[in-house]
Amino acid sequence: MVIGSPGFSLKDESVYIAQVINTILGGGLSSRLFQEIREQRGLVYSVYSYHSSYYDTGIFGVYAGLSKQNVGQAMELIFKELKDIKQKGVTPIELQRAKDQLKGNLLLSLESVNTHMSRLGKSELYLKKVYKPEEIVEKLNKVTVEDTIRVANEIFNHDNFSMAAIGPWQDCGELKANLENLKG
Repeated sequence: MVIGSPGFSLKDESVYIAQVINTILGGGLSSRLFQEIREQRGLVYSVYSYHSSYYDTGIFGVYAGLSKQNVGQAMELIFKELKDIKQKGVTPIELQRAKDQLKGNLLLSLESVNTHMSRLGKSELYLKKVYKPEEIVEKLNKVTVEDTIRVANEIFNHDNFSMAAIGPWQDCGELKANLENLKG
């Protein structure tokens, strides 16, 4: 299943904050979603979040590969983590780890010719400017706990969430009811 909401375009400065939130929420093995839903509770085979940016829009999504009987509990835990970030933000330790992870990933991506050229081309085509890695690092370094609360409240607006699921569903009413109950 995938739960998603609108995100930020490449032109929006909040995209850097969204990437930090994404890293903390579901961007790796130490992320909140992976630790809580996969490691501690064993409800999913896989769980992660992502923020994808395009020229004029973006998407924030949470993916979970799981058995049908775990959907309700997994959705409840996902929305609990989203609410927690909206209300409390992230811890200073999480924030620093996420920034370090993103900066490390950026620097490692410079070693790949394809990734490096793709980043340069996308930046030039969409933004009419090529950002140097140092400029991106500077933008990441400026992200604060308060920024995460502000941006989480923009992205994690329950009225904007949609859901898609693939599986042996006879009736999707149960899925819709789960999503509606969690939005309220």
